[in-house]
Amino acid sequence: MTESSKPDSVGTRVIIGVIWMVLLKIAIRGLALISLTILARLLSPEDFGVVAMAMFVYAVLDSIAWFGFDSALIQNQEADADHYNTAFTFNVLFYSAVALLLVVLAQPAAGYYREPRVEDILYVMALGAFAFGFENIGTVDFRKHMLYEKDFQFMLSKKIIAFVVTIPLAYLWRNYWALVVGVLASRIGGTLISYVLSPFRPRFTLKKAGELFAFSKWLFLNTLFFSIRTRIAEPILGRMAGPTALGHFNMGYEISNMPTTELVAPINRAVFPGYAKIKNDLSQMRQGYLKVIGIIALVALPAAAGIGVVAPLLVPVWLGEKWLDTIPLMQVLAFSGALTAIMTNAGSVFLAMGQPRKLALLGGAYVVLLVALIIPLTKEYGAVGAAWAYILTSLVINPIQYGFLFHLIELNAMRFIAVIIRPVLAMAAMYGCVHLLIQWMTSTGMGLVIQLLIAVVFGALVYGLTALFLWLAAGRPPGAEVDLIERVWPVIRRRLPGG
Repeated sequence: MTESSKPDSVGTRVIIGVIWMVLLKIAIRGLALISLTILARLLSPEDFGVVAMAMFVYAVLDSIAWFGFDSALIQNQEADADHYNTAFTFNVLFYSAVALLLVVLAQPAAGYYREPRVEDILYVMALGAFAFGFENIGTVDFRKHMLYEKDFQFMLSKKIIAFVVTIPLAYLWRNYWALVVGVLASRIGGTLISYVLSPFRPRFTLKKAGELFAFSKWLFLNTLFFSIRTRIAEPILGRMAGPTALGHFNMGYEISNMPTTELVAPINRAVFPGYAKIKNDLSQMRQGYLKVIGIIALVALPAAAGIGVVAPLLVPVWLGEKWLDTIPLMQVLAFSGALTAIMTNAGSVFLAMGQPRKLALLGGAYVVLLVALIIPLTKEYGAVGAAWAYILTSLVINPIQYGFLFHLIELNAMRFIAVIIRPVLAMAAMYGCVHLLIQWMTSTGMGLVIQLLIAVVFGALVYGLTALFLWLAAGRPPGAEVDLIERVWPVIRRRLPGG
């Protein structure tokens, strides 16, 4: 075993990867927040809703084409050039088929939604899908070999392209086409940049088709189910309530799930290669998983709850008065975001240990239950009913998924609970205190911006102090608190005067 492959070395590189991925998401989210703030003022909920209608069709087809070949290449530590070239060939073939299907389905989709604008949007998205199929498969090595700085550059560059294209067009056109063209520019630009950053030059071959499909067929199903799960409200709400209601729901869903998409997703992206390297050592896997889930709980749970509790202030200040119908949706979906945040890292463990089948079956169960709930609840309660369907489904599926996970890595449930209980209690204390504070401030006549700033600062203090007290009361056990103190405090101290 080489030094770079020792567990301690792998663990250190995983932590470094987490830091890089969090920095990436901070940068991306900074752009996204600026973009969303501007677009919410320039465009209407209807504009976002129309694009969301088309995005459901695109997302489902995209998930059909995405067989998870990049995950297969990362999980297989012995993959050679033929594996990479085969994956590239499949991507070209599959995404070319997606482009063709988008063209074929454009008119029927517009008819289903009773929204003719969807047709032209799907034609443009077809071009983006075709371009994406030619993206350089060599960029997988950025994650496989933990070259996180390059992965940072690659991912951020695509977001910058979307930003610099979408914002000026939104200002000039003031309609949904700015969003559509921004997505197209990001797809084409990302493909071009992939060949600049990676020296690998793919060729067409199908030599390793059998090996790749043996692993990726289950990833295909899992990706399909995940896409349906995140997008199923779009065809239902879009048809039942129209583009405006769908625009409010999608905005609420996006903001409420920021803790997952902006904090947890980069952590999962960073730790998966590390999990793959220690997949045969259950002791290391358990230790690594508990460390990661501790960090996720410590940072993502308060973020999710915080979004929900400050929604009455956040929406009018950030998005404007025309988005007020988003507030009750955010308050419900924030709890769905919290449940999702603490669940998603389990998927990285399943994949790293070569168990994509279990993940796909769980994903299928989630979709079946969600569809069974979302249709009647949406019919009865509208968009808020759809939001509650996500919470109820997670409450049923999460324990089942954890049961499979605990069995797979031989983890005692009490050890898991011991890791997340302090962040959960601190989150609950923060939510209750901030809720009472906002109720009091509402009667004072204080400006909304000031109320929001006070609520955010107060919530952070309550959460931080409560989490610290609980950690000290528990006898300073090893865990996420220790990891963050050891990693973050030296960085802060170096930046202090005289540090």
